[in-house]
Order: sequence, then C-alpha cells, then structure tokens
Amino acid sequence: MSKEHIKTRFVGLYSVGRAVRNATKNSKKLKEAAKLYDVTHDNNVKVDSPLATICVNEGPKRLNIVFEKFDAKALENDTLKEFLVASTNFAKKEDYELRIISRNNLANPKDYTDFLKKHGLTTPKNYSFYTDSNHRVSGRTYRLSIAKNDVFFTEQELEKLKDWIKNGRH
Repeated sequence: MSKEHIKTRFVGLYSVGRAVRNATKNSKKLKEAAKLYDVTHDNNVKVDSPLATICVNEGPKRLNIVFEKFDAKALENDTLKEFLVASTNFAKKEDYELRIISRNNLANPKDYTDFLKKHGLTTPKNYSFYTDSNHRVSGRTYRLSIAKNDVFFTEQELEKLKDWIKNGRH
C-alpha cells in the first residue's frame, strides 16, 4: 500500500496522528521559549547576582540602585539609609531617573515615599521599581531594559557611589 492510499483510507487516524506530532513539537518549542524568556528566580539571590537585561538604543540618564531586599525593615539599616538618601539626592540634583531594583521581593513604593517623608526628602522627577524575584504579586517579568546612560550600584557599593557622585563621573 502506498502512503497516499493509507492517507485516503485512514484520513481521520492520519490527521489525529499528525495533530499529536505537531502538538508535541509545539509544546517542546514553547517550553524552550519559556526558559529563554523566564528572567525570574525562585530562591533568594545575592545583590550582585547577574540581572537578565536587554540593551536598547536610547534611554534616559538613569541611576539604578540594587538592593538584596527593599522594604521598610531593610531601610532601618544605616548603610542602606545612606545609600538611598545619596541616590535620591543625586537623582534630583542631576536630573537622573532613579530605578530601585529589589532582587528578592517586590518593592512597595509606599516604603520609599514613607522613607522620604521620614527623612525630609522629596522624590526625584522620575523613579521606578523592578524585581526579578518570582515571589511577586504582579504579572510577567521582562528583562531589564538598559541603555548606555544607565549606571548601576549595589547596596554594598555605597563608597563607590559616593566617589562617583563626588568625582563627577556622571
């Protein structure tokens, strides 16, 4: 029997078989794509662990400050307070956007505004938040968009941030 004869006689079975084969192929491709685009992590990561980023052509002058965890309790730490105050003041003074990146939790913007009120500060013109933690309440996480004007400092780099601000490397 020829392939065409089988197709004609058993068109229903042939179609089902082909559909199953195609579904299996598509499922495998979807799983591979999901791994490629999954930029989150399940467990706690160190503040200086690599972030999944995507480079874009143009972007604002932006100061990215990276916290292991950004919440009211973490901001009680004197070093983190100084880090956030210095970053906020710099962003306002030099008209930089400020992006607060929290590696292990979804930052609550209210924690930031409460912190500013408590310390007599005002918000920079533009600020935003980002997390790559799987422990989040919002939708899908995308790669962090960065451009040539993005500058990064982790919470462990307070002295480096202060030196960068002081020496005008901005």
